[in-house]
Amino acid sequence: MTRADLPDRIFGPDEIPTLVWQGMTPAKRPRAVRDWHLLVGAVVEVRREGQVIRTGLVDDVTTSGDIVWMAADGFESRKMIDKREGYELAIVQALH
Repeated sequence: MTRADLPDRIFGPDEIPTLVWQGMTPAKRPRAVRDWHLLVGAVVEVRREGQVIRTGLVDDVTTSGDIVWMAADGFESRKMIDKREGYELAIVQALH
């Protein structure tokens, strides 16, 4: 998969795509995705103030795109993540 295969709106200005797709390894840390509507079904890294808070599957997103629900996983319960509270999401693995 190349940069041309991905919609421009998922990257911020001057960002280099560094997604981990099956068979590909990123040269750098994954970049934050601006449009959270695109994340349903993807495994993402949740960050706040540069620190990784959690990694998990995006279960759902609100119509506004400001809030996602992370699926429960092991000891982690389902969790609401609100963009307005300073969270960022970066794709770690996309589902086919």
